[in-house]
Formats: sequence, structure tokens, C-alpha cells
Amino acid sequence: MLTTDSMSLLWLGYAVLSVLVLITGYLALGFLPRLPRLVISWAVAGVMWMPANYSLRLLEQGESYHGMAPAAVVAGLAFLEGEHSVFSSTLFLLIVAAAAGAGCGLLLWWVGRGRAEARRQAKLKRNAPSDSHDDENNGGSNDGGNRRDDGTATGATLSAIPEDKPVTQPSHTRQSHSKVSARQEPTLR
Repeated sequence: MLTTDSMSLLWLGYAVLSVLVLITGYLALGFLPRLPRLVISWAVAGVMWMPANYSLRLLEQGESYHGMAPAAVVAGLAFLEGEHSVFSSTLFLLIVAAAAGAGCGLLLWWVGRGRAEARRQAKLKRNAPSDSHDDENNGGSNDGGNRRDDGTATGATLSAIPEDKPVTQPSHTRQSHSKVSARQEPTLR
């Protein structure tokens, strides 16, 4: 039973605390881009969640206790006790766990990158003006809708103007790449 078995409670407490540590660690790495943040967080998760077998000698001769604990704890105790064989095998488990966790982080980044790219494409598609709307705005001319209401060309059609005629655009009349509205707001000088 969960409430009567102290080992179950111990593992449950460890799981809850390790999740809290991982969440705060991920948030603390917020200054990093998403890829290294995910790889580092999941590598730490692999190290924290890798179990390992251990054996403790009891005070009575010839008896020992066998069980499972997080590999990081077993490696730390083996290092402090000077048990090199236990330490080396547990260290190998920790390296494998860190690599597997980093691989999971890389996989999560790859999946999230695809979703982010799809969202970006959908946003560009929503913001792109339709062809029929452009023809109405530019009077049916074939310049791709790159003319202002006053008839001057925007940056996209400036390359079609001969080089011997310089074109200047006052800073207060520059437009963004979004659709040009039919009504322009007056500007104060």
C-alpha cells in the first residue's frame, strides 16, 4: 500500500521533487535559445531519473541490503566510500542516461520546430493580401500592388526605375510591407 510502504513514499517524494527541480531549472535557463535549454534540461532529467541497484553491508557479518536508488545518489555514495567498481558502472549509467535525455530534448525541439514553422507559415498566409484585393487597390495595374495612393512606387518597384533618375522617399511617407489602405491618416510637420 502506498501509505504504509515507506519506499513507495520515498520514490513518490523523489519524483515530485525532481519534477519541481526540472521545471525551475528549465525556467532558469530562459536566457538560452530553446534548443540548448531543452537538451540541458532533458539531460539533467535523464541523470535524475536513472535508477541503479546498490548493496549496503550491514553491521552483522555477511549480511547486506540490496535495493534501488537514483543512480546519481548511488554514484555519489560509491565515490565517497571508495568503491571504484560500483562508481564506474554507475557513472556509465549516468552518461547513458544523460545522452538519452539529451536525445529526448533534441527530439522535442525537432517536433516543436516543425509546429513553429507551420504556425509561421499560417501567419504569413493570413497576413498576405489576396490577388483580387491588390487589383482593386492599384487600379488594375500590373505592378503587383506596389503603388501608393499618390501614384508613387514603393520599395518593391524601385528597381524598375532607371538609375539616372534618383527616387527619394520622405521618411514620413514610407509604408510597411503590409497592405496599403485606401485612406491615409494626415501627418503633422
